[in-house]
Amino acid sequence: HWGIPFTLAISYFFTLVSFRLRRWALAGFLGVFTLASLSSVASLWNIRSLWEGNPAKATPIGKTYTFMTHNAGNGLAAGEVLVNVLRNSGADLIGLQEITQEQALIIDQQLASLYPHRILFGEGIPGKGILSKFPIIEYRKLYLYPDRPDLIARVQLHEGELTVIVAHPPPPRIHSNGIYMNAATRKQIDILTRLATRGGPVLMVGDFNITTRSHLHGTLRNLGLIDAYQEVGDGPGFTLPMRWKKIPLLPMARVDYIWHTPHMMPVDSWVGNHTGSDHLPLLARLQWNWAIARP
Repeated sequence: HWGIPFTLAISYFFTLVSFRLRRWALAGFLGVFTLASLSSVASLWNIRSLWEGNPAKATPIGKTYTFMTHNAGNGLAAGEVLVNVLRNSGADLIGLQEITQEQALIIDQQLASLYPHRILFGEGIPGKGILSKFPIIEYRKLYLYPDRPDLIARVQLHEGELTVIVAHPPPPRIHSNGIYMNAATRKQIDILTRLATRGGPVLMVGDFNITTRSHLHGTLRNLGLIDAYQEVGDGPGFTLPMRWKKIPLLPMARVDYIWHTPHMMPVDSWVGNHTGSDHLPLLARLQWNWAIARP
């Protein structure tokens, strides 16, 4: 599933370069190739969902919580822009990936009053963070993949405790027989899924580097996790890629997810504003499911 979008991204990039160099014939050829690739992507990811709404949204009963996940792009999201988007998101809890030391510092300095409970590991690609309006009882890193720890925490909401996992498995790699995730990544996702489904309310957010068409997405759903955007989001919810270095791109895939157990019910989900990262943020509004969850 990654081959066609990868081809589209490459052809789109070289089309822009050709226009910039005024190589009109080459630009025209690549433009036709790009449109052909776009047609294939439309078929692959069912582009009709761009204008088809999702009628399955629930009417909220009582208090709801807004959760957000964002890959900050290892420094691509400029400090002030990033902070403003986070501040204006309305999120009660935010899971961050790929935050640098500089991004972590400005977040910590400027969002302390809005998010009094913060965990920030500014480590670049492995960087993770949680910003919360609610008390964080405890947290620890999960060393499931070499030099790429995930993050798990327990957060005290009004109704009870919520386990929060912030994850970022590596993307698929090019192998001699195709493009796919290696065994270590599949094991990482397997352990994360088992942690998320062992009982109790769990929210698992992050850049999973998979699309809804992947086998792993189906596996997570079959094990009882709910993809909030797939349930109640409108349109495809594409979050990647917004840019390649300084070149703007069109997002063609949703690889960022807000997963949750049935202890919470999705009310709404949407794509957030651009921070300058190569990813767009993803948000979801959830409510406590009293039929399952208990304080």
